Amino acid sequence: KFKAVVPSVAMVQAPRLGVYVGKARDVTCPGDHVTWEVTLYDVTRCSLQCIPELSYFKGGQPPWLAEGTWELEDDDISVSITKQDTTGPRKDSELRLSVGLDGKLTFRGTPCQWTQPPPGKDPLLVKQEEIRRAAEEAQVEKAQMDATRAELEALRASQEELRNKE
Repeated sequence: KFKAVVPSVAMVQAPRLGVYVGKARDVTCPGDHVTWEVTLYDVTRCSLQCIPELSYFKGGQPPWLAEGTWELEDDDISVSITKQDTTGPRKDSELRLSVGLDGKLTFRGTPCQWTQPPPGKDPLLVKQEEIRRAAEEAQVEKAQMDATRAELEALRASQEELRNKE
């Protein structure tokens, strides 16, 4: 009997949206430690940021922030830069980030771990704020209706009193 042997291929899932952070040590010179921040805002928009620990004037590299669009291709993320900074990747350049089976992104040889959801308003907090605002408006309307009701009751009472006098 022969058995068909099928190699198990692990497929990489789409990365989780949010902020990925990784630290690289001694990037361009000893002491030049850099934090890479990759932010996946939604299914197409992203930003890449270089945050050096050593000042540019003390031998570190300059900080930069580049924005772009991304898409998942095989086991990598392909980023096309749409907005460049004075330093860093140029507009219309293509960058590749690898996606690990553990969910980490690797940018310029540095593993970047997911740390938080994408910046912006949390939908749950927005909904809670809308509910709170609607409740406040309902209280204001109720107070106005109670005041109007009291005025109408006073007017009706005065009209009945006038009727009784006639």
